[in-house]
Amino acid sequence: MSAKRLLLPGLVLLLGSCRSAELASVNLDELMTPTHTFRYSGRVRTGFDYLLESVIDPDWLNEDSLASRNRVKPIKNPTKLALANLLALRKDSFGMRGTFLDAERVRQYVRYAAFCPSALCRERAFLEMAPHAQRLGAEESVTPQDPANEAEVLEGLRGLRGVLVVLATNRGRLDETTRQDFEAACQVLQGLELDLEGGRRLLRIIAAFGQLPGLEVDELGPLVVLSESVQRRVISLALTEGRYDSSGLVRAAALRANHAAFGDAFLDEALLALASRVRTNDEGRLLTTGRFRLVPEGGREIEPYVAVFELLQARGLPPVSGKPSERIDRRLKQLQALMQITHDFSTYPDRTRVLAMQTLSHVSPAGLDSLREEDWAQWWSAYSVTELARLERAQEVEQDGGNGGGNDGV
Repeated sequence: MSAKRLLLPGLVLLLGSCRSAELASVNLDELMTPTHTFRYSGRVRTGFDYLLESVIDPDWLNEDSLASRNRVKPIKNPTKLALANLLALRKDSFGMRGTFLDAERVRQYVRYAAFCPSALCRERAFLEMAPHAQRLGAEESVTPQDPANEAEVLEGLRGLRGVLVVLATNRGRLDETTRQDFEAACQVLQGLELDLEGGRRLLRIIAAFGQLPGLEVDELGPLVVLSESVQRRVISLALTEGRYDSSGLVRAAALRANHAAFGDAFLDEALLALASRVRTNDEGRLLTTGRFRLVPEGGREIEPYVAVFELLQARGLPPVSGKPSERIDRRLKQLQALMQITHDFSTYPDRTRVLAMQTLSHVSPAGLDSLREEDWAQWWSAYSVTELARLERAQEVEQDGGNGGGNDGV
């Protein structure tokens, strides 16, 4: 059998699997400029390019060769290429390890979610971010106060680099002094107030440090902790910003990612925000919800309604807690929000109102499967009267010092 035939199966295997996530991250870096605009020419690599670079020294060939790392190509549709690479980030990489591969993924997702000029790419980035938000947890509403500047970050990195050089030289063997220096260097960086730009750049360096030869992941405990802390920070910042994106398509994806991070508490507030009217305070600032600072949608675009209604249909109404009167009152508010959307045709388009009625069929105790507004109005008229009476009785019991025990039906 010829050498060519022996080589071909191996090449095909490598093309299909080798370093997919790592290659995607390289391409995503190339597709956007430092000022977050798309490039229409650049050094974007295909799997075949990457394979050639791994088996052939490009210095043997001139700059016009297929294997040259410096070969600039036209990028006809950067949005399409960015979407493909955001999806490819899910795949494995034989070149990057564990949490450091996750750091690369998170770095790209938050950058494209917050800064990409394409709404389709921002949407995809938030959807891909969701499992990482669930994995890491997040801060509920984050706005950086006096974020660290580049010089402060670089100073912290110098200390970390020095320790890692010692570690690599000693092939991971830690004496007590080096261990303390390692932890201290990571804590300095962990204590910085990071904005999205500073955080995502730090993640890139952390991921690179995590690949130092001669070091195993279990020897890099403080660096792993730092990586996850910075990932959590930048995801928190991106989740907060995504709630206010100008595109309904992107806000819908951000709502899903926020729900992955914060669960039923966020879904409860998102539902009430859908039915709230846009209002401003005396200073002209938009009024937001309390905990997650959501701006009322006011019927602007349908995509956030679709996202929240699909979550409600899959999960049911968010559970409520507190005293019996508080539980009854909150459940009434949730159902009233859906009812308001069904009948306010001046604010909500027909499709949104239909989706609200379909959601009521899933989550209400009505037992109705109807898309007729009058059917729901008739049910609500009777149900709300009964529930308001229950609310008054529960409040009276609580005011009289009773415990309001028993089954309150919520």
